[in-house]
Amino acid sequence: MKCLTESFLLRIVFFSLVAGNGFIYAQETKKKADPGQDKRDVLKKNYLKEVGIPDELINGKEYDFATSLSKPLLLYEKEKTGIVFTPTRRYDNLRLDYDTYIDQAVYTDMGRTIDFRFPQIALNRDIVIGFDLCFPGDTMHFRRLSFPAGKNMPKNGYYEICYEGASLGIIRHKTILTQHQGSKYYKYLPERYIKTDGKYFLIRSRRDLTAATGKYAKDISNYVRQTKIRIRKIDKNDLRSILSFYDSLLKSGDK
Repeated sequence: MKCLTESFLLRIVFFSLVAGNGFIYAQETKKKADPGQDKRDVLKKNYLKEVGIPDELINGKEYDFATSLSKPLLLYEKEKTGIVFTPTRRYDNLRLDYDTYIDQAVYTDMGRTIDFRFPQIALNRDIVIGFDLCFPGDTMHFRRLSFPAGKNMPKNGYYEICYEGASLGIIRHKTILTQHQGSKYYKYLPERYIKTDGKYFLIRSRRDLTAATGKYAKDISNYVRQTKIRIRKIDKNDLRSILSFYDSLLKSGDK
């Protein structure tokens, strides 16, 4: 897989702003007919011919979120860099955020300003198969996952991969738009899933954890009590700890 620097991606994103077709808003998407689209298609063709790159992230759209008391961007104020993965390439050292409302990675071009602000691109979900958010001392690994249709199955989209072994732990960092006293704001409602014995379980209580861990439920319950893990507020480290212990029980049981 080829590794590309941010300066190379800037050329792609710059063209996104020239050839983009509308704005993605956190509350809604608005599309308008563009009489200049034919000219932009010609420009796009000439641009790709000149720089010799595939039409990948160019399909992103300019991003903005509606004014509110909060932002739907995950850990927005924390210092971080990002890595974007497509089926054929990897883009490193990016200014990247994740919008938990529209479920898209958002790239900020710090190399230029448009209308007195840094342009942002909501990257094409069909092209970006995953991305990493890299914080000092921690990295969040997101991958685009698809699931069979069925009751209680997770929805398709980006999930943070918290643990991957015989079992699997993932988190959907979800936000909903709500209203209180006439003001709109984003409410963060993460969904935590584990996969055991080929089945996915949404974990909201100890009862859910018991159903997910089968014959090892008593051992897991004791472990949760000893480690003082609060299931309703379980974070990725707790999830990783529980599943690592669960996998060790599986391994012991196979001997």
